[in-house]
Amino acid sequence: MNYIVSNGQGCWSDIARKAGLQRYGKSCRLRWINYLRPDLKRGAFSPQEEELIINLHSILGNRYSLSL
Repeated sequence: MNYIVSNGQGCWSDIARKAGLQRYGKSCRLRWINYLRPDLKRGAFSPQEEELIINLHSILGNRYSLSL
């Protein structure tokens, strides 16, 4: 994580190699996106987020693949 914070998100295969990981770049990228990013929010939804989800569901229904 320190490497990415100091050097940025570049070529993920280079990051894996320079960090000494025996992983593919894709697995490093997915790990960063889904678990390690500092701005990743965890925990329960706030009341405002919950209200937004309910409102959007009333507009879109179950068609989650639609973009706004």
